[in-house]
Amino acid sequence: MSPTIVLEVETRFEEEERLDEFQKGVKHLCERGITKVPRKYILPALERPVLTKKDDATSFKLPVIDFDQLQGPNRVHALKSLSKACEEYGFFQLVNHGIACQSIVDMIEAGRKFFELSFEERSKYMSKDLRAPVRYGTSFNQNKDRVFCWRDFLKLDCHPLSDVLPYWPSSPTELRQAAVNYSEKTRFLYLMIVEAILESLGLVETTKDNDENDSDDHMKEFRDGSQLLSRISIASLHSLPFESMIRPSPKLINDANPRRYKDTDFASFIEYIASHEHRSKNFLESRRMS
Repeated sequence: MSPTIVLEVETRFEEEERLDEFQKGVKHLCERGITKVPRKYILPALERPVLTKKDDATSFKLPVIDFDQLQGPNRVHALKSLSKACEEYGFFQLVNHGIACQSIVDMIEAGRKFFELSFEERSKYMSKDLRAPVRYGTSFNQNKDRVFCWRDFLKLDCHPLSDVLPYWPSSPTELRQAAVNYSEKTRFLYLMIVEAILESLGLVETTKDNDENDSDDHMKEFRDGSQLLSRISIASLHSLPFESMIRPSPKLINDANPRRYKDTDFASFIEYIASHEHRSKNFLESRRMS
């Protein structure tokens, strides 16, 4: 065997060994004492975003919706603002949401303590199944991502709580109670916002007694892995059940506004995001009717 071939074999072995380390997450890498960002986490130059002066965040004004206004005598005006935000931006910032600061602090601290557990304890919840009720991992889909995202995450399904709670981590001890409290409050907020959006579209009338919904709530916790400068975020993601079909309301479809997209379900969206196809076009474009 020539020296060149031997060197190539050794290099491949080293790469496979490093990949195994990457699979264990950013926190694990930092605990091992890395001194620079591994190449696995660096986008090729041609794929990096190019920022211009137009991208300056100070020039962008995010729509702001006051939840208090939606619940008070100014609801009609607030609904108009909500409708405009949905039509022109597709997202908005919600203020005066009513979730107690202590609930947020408790959730963040419980999440922080989970990521401070040993790798052996955290790794009990590693799973390749994107639908697993509890999933600890790194990047987005560490089994397929060509370039890894510099993040670790813990995903907890939160609805129905009676079904998923037994799967949640038992350590740290305060995690379950903090997550239950936080998920219940964010779910209530989500239902109120969806109700307001439907009302702003003229599809339903306000029904204050409607507190039942078939939506699945998914709470994800993310933490960057730096030991010196770390950041933890709590994202509460709300969606329909995996198999529920999503289609436009018949009230919104007519000759002037025909259907433009195929029916779809949330499971198809998750599978698409986990595939490589999303790099060439977004999910909405993939559902466009020709």
